[in-house]
Amino acid sequence: MSSIDTVSLRWQRDFPENKDLRADDWQPHYNSRFGNIDKWTHNRKGTNLPRFTWSKPQERESWLTVEFSAPYLVKGTNALDVDDADIEAALDLVSDYTSQRVGVECDARKALVGRVDYAANFRVGEESIPLYLEAALEAKVSRFCPPYRESETAVGLDTGGARKIQLYDKHADVLNKVESGRLEGKAAKLALASSVGVLRLESRFKTTQTVSRLAKSLDVERTPERLLSSDVAGKVIAMELKKLSLDKPIEPESERFEALHEAFGDYKKVSDLLGFLAYRDRFGDNFYRLPQLGISRATYNRKVKLLQDAGLWLSVASDRALSALSEVHQTDTRKAA
Repeated sequence: MSSIDTVSLRWQRDFPENKDLRADDWQPHYNSRFGNIDKWTHNRKGTNLPRFTWSKPQERESWLTVEFSAPYLVKGTNALDVDDADIEAALDLVSDYTSQRVGVECDARKALVGRVDYAANFRVGEESIPLYLEAALEAKVSRFCPPYRESETAVGLDTGGARKIQLYDKHADVLNKVESGRLEGKAAKLALASSVGVLRLESRFKTTQTVSRLAKSLDVERTPERLLSSDVAGKVIAMELKKLSLDKPIEPESERFEALHEAFGDYKKVSDLLGFLAYRDRFGDNFYRLPQLGISRATYNRKVKLLQDAGLWLSVASDRALSALSEVHQTDTRKAA
């Protein structure tokens, strides 16, 4: 099951023009030009509680925004998935807490979605995580936005604007948070225990513009009811897995010939594609740019698609194949104690 992680919801609410909210732990932000307060923020650091921004740009409508992590809110960690019932519980908590903090009714179900991160946890085992990350670096997504190594345990892909895909070792991420003091106590123990061997994929829509484009592509409204569901999360994660060529098994480099022959049969085509992949290994992605190789962009793109469709564009430096991530995705139903 695919899941939801970070969400921001927005309501159009009158800005507290003549109120000082500092007594309630709100922080003022002053307009650098006019000197007036044009934004208030509220963040209980060290907790999983929602964070608030109440802003009014000059001569524009005022908006109240709440941001929260659904799994942290209801389970204490995002190493565990949340289902639709958990999302409903999170929306209830956000509605009550927001209304209490701002003194105005704020029904989360009537808000607009301003950001949403979809996620999936794949329990592939500790030894397989580096192999998947190495394979993902070879993914052919766009010549303008290639995957890149963020760290030893994470691969990123910026797909334009405020859109990002990240594939990473969840246990390493949790360890980093524990060691830096950002995760402590019972929550730390739960996260450490539930994240071992987990490869996590996140697809982030970080602005109202990217969320609006997503809603339009799905032909739905930009509301929690339409966008914050396991069904939509599953569609987005499936789209990203296909984009990264992780929706099919990844064959070992040592078995390229057998895999190509099984897929295409024709020895001449197999020989041609083996040479094509050897060029990729030797010269890197987009090697058609090297004039001495005599390969046009059209020929390059045609062969890349042929290999992608057959699930043979990626390979792994291992003596065994890696399963398609969609086949190893399992929901962990453990609850926070």
